[in-house]
Amino acid sequence: MATSEGAKAEQRRLGLEVATYFTSTLKYNFVGFAGIGRHGGALILRERATTTEGEASGQGQEQGQWKGEVEGRTLVIKYSHGRLASARDASDADEDLRNEHRVLTRLRGAEHIVQLVPMADCSLRIPGMSDGEGTYGRGGEGEGEGEVTDRGRRCPTFALEYLPGGTITKFRMRVRRHTKLTWLPSRLLWRIWLCMVRQCVAMAFPPDIPEERYVAGNLTRETLKPRPYTNLTQNSAHADNFMFGLESQIPGLEHEPKLPVLKLIDFGRGKIESERRSLRHLPNNPDEFGSRLNLFNASWVMMKVCCINIRENKPFDLVRPAVTYRWDGPEPGEMQTLAPAIFREHPTVDPQLRTLLVRLMPEYLSNTLPLEDVLRETATAVANKGEDDPTLYTPAGRELPIIESDDFIKELIQKVVYNAD
Repeated sequence: MATSEGAKAEQRRLGLEVATYFTSTLKYNFVGFAGIGRHGGALILRERATTTEGEASGQGQEQGQWKGEVEGRTLVIKYSHGRLASARDASDADEDLRNEHRVLTRLRGAEHIVQLVPMADCSLRIPGMSDGEGTYGRGGEGEGEGEVTDRGRRCPTFALEYLPGGTITKFRMRVRRHTKLTWLPSRLLWRIWLCMVRQCVAMAFPPDIPEERYVAGNLTRETLKPRPYTNLTQNSAHADNFMFGLESQIPGLEHEPKLPVLKLIDFGRGKIESERRSLRHLPNNPDEFGSRLNLFNASWVMMKVCCINIRENKPFDLVRPAVTYRWDGPEPGEMQTLAPAIFREHPTVDPQLRTLLVRLMPEYLSNTLPLEDVLRETATAVANKGEDDPTLYTPAGRELPIIESDDFIKELIQKVVYNAD
């Protein structure tokens, strides 16, 4: 059901009250909404520039005092206000927010996961409006639930890094708007997909950095670990929850030429899958159930990236009952898949990538590839497939012709990510 204009106006009003709490301290400027809904949302704030003074010395500088402004960070503030926006609609928004913070704390330091930002003005200990929920500690003497003061509304909040490149949804729209392309280079698709696989690795092996060892801003690339998998799942995989950030600061070919890191966001529904469910779906190796479910969901979103020219959602619906898919190559085979025809029959995507993604959307997760194999195949393709690799091209791709050069990919990303509106 579409949200009425009145409800949207009320959601915006409540969000602005939360923003006022931060802007009233004179430390932040309100930039806009990153997202807004019935029970909470996400604000974009920018720290106000600070004046810095110091001693000027050294070659090419006059000795003495200097004064300059240091530009503030741009941050995202997630907030919840429970049932406040709709008294008839029960909400777990406060618990979702707490849960997301717990999950993201486990994932601190993972390169392809959105990162928490320590911020003294945020607190999860401020009561929300979840119908009198009493599980929050009091934020201070005399503070009530969702209290509104001259400084704005106090709600449970935490801060996240700002990802300037936008979502996969916006990426698809920008490609259609700013280019005449009906395809994307497969070398770019492999790199985007490797980011998604790294996200699955992070959830299978969370960094779990102890508080005393955690350093904000320090990131590491996600790798498989010699320990049991963690059955952590994100459970909200859609194109708006994959966002492009900045260029990677970690050396390597994965994000070349100068590609932004794709990060996974929104862990409000993140959870450790139950042993019972894991055994039911994957009786022989239940510890890998979460990673295979995450790969299934990621491959469905990646399918949309590959089908850049398809605007409608209906063609991406999973096929039920499953259909038979056959593939050739060094290890030919067949399987029952839920992948839709729009992708199974895609005419221009590297056939190896197409087959890999289709195999990750099986009728039963016991019939799919393990995370270890997916990471190996994807990383190998990224490292070894140069622009002249004949396996990248289908007959239809050669006719267009598809361009796989670094220069073309760099120019495309500059246009639709770095310079986009």
